Amino acid sequence: MTDAADRLREALVRRGGIVETRCGRPTLVRFAAGPEAEARTARARAAYFDRSPRGETFELGGADRAKYLHGQCTQDVKGKAAGAGGQAWLLDPRGRNLGALRFFVLDDAILVEADPSCAGVVKKRLRKFVITEDVTIDDALPAASWHVAGPQAAATLEAALPGVLLPRAEDHVGAYRADGARWIVTANEETGETGFDVRLYRDAPSPQGDRVERFLAALEAAGAAPAGDDAFEILRVEAGRPRYGVDVDEDLLPAETGRLDATVSFTKGCYAGQEVVAKQQYLGRPRKRLLGLIGEGEPLRPGGALRAENGGDAGVALSGVRSPVLGRPISFAVLKGPAATPGAVVLDADLAPWIVVSPPFVRRGGAG
Repeated sequence: MTDAADRLREALVRRGGIVETRCGRPTLVRFAAGPEAEARTARARAAYFDRSPRGETFELGGADRAKYLHGQCTQDVKGKAAGAGGQAWLLDPRGRNLGALRFFVLDDAILVEADPSCAGVVKKRLRKFVITEDVTIDDALPAASWHVAGPQAAATLEAALPGVLLPRAEDHVGAYRADGARWIVTANEETGETGFDVRLYRDAPSPQGDRVERFLAALEAAGAAPAGDDAFEILRVEAGRPRYGVDVDEDLLPAETGRLDATVSFTKGCYAGQEVVAKQQYLGRPRKRLLGLIGEGEPLRPGGALRAENGGDAGVALSGVRSPVLGRPISFAVLKGPAATPGAVVLDADLAPWIVVSPPFVRRGGAG
């Protein structure tokens, strides 16, 4: 843990934040107002989150970095100019899903972020096949990282980091120097609202804690409020964004995730697992699908079995939250057979009905 990360968490606890250990990491989960109120704040104006429990970053350097990553993942990397980026899957030759990643092309490196649940596997896989290529993989961890989301997120960050040029398209990136430090800002619409990930890097061995305090004060002066991981989950599920290690695992192929258009290039050339992806795209249809459910009562518990109305196995429930916008519980689910069709009805363990929908549940601006 860095000085800056510790100071960030301490500062959020002083603001009333509650910390729990999740996936082996201390995580700021909620504030006194509660996650539904925090999610409403993000939908109405701007909220900021501790990003560190959501992603691990590392950098690819060397002259062959773009060509190398291009050949390892499902997305077109070579076609991205500096300042651009994308989302991709890392597959093995059988098409098994090893993890999800985001990449951002800088002038002198490619920044890669993976969920902590798969970051170790992603880095190990990428390191394994560096043989003759001029490629380096450097952990280059940020000292602290935030996510700022909401309709006022851009104005908030422009006030907190005067002179910053914010990226305007998702997964685009900008590097910025201020207050004697290096900042990297990436556009991220994972919450369904305008959003940015902000990473503070240590360019020198000097402490970063004071910069964290100043940045939080600037965010709050510009109108942003702190929010916890539970609120982020509500926003993420409402926006229909599955998370690797929670809603997606090695058994779910790209075509089954509902994120094919955003994560796979069908014109880029060869990569591990390409044949499986192409066959499912052009010669068949997914055997199962990641879809959404809307019901009544309490949110579904992850892992709960779902039944078709005729009593047959319909699939399994995944992330479930109560949507403040809809006023109803919503959930991701992996569904199969006739149940994997929007408009179908499935039953939970208590025989309560849930309507199958195609995410997102909530669109930008709070519309269902």
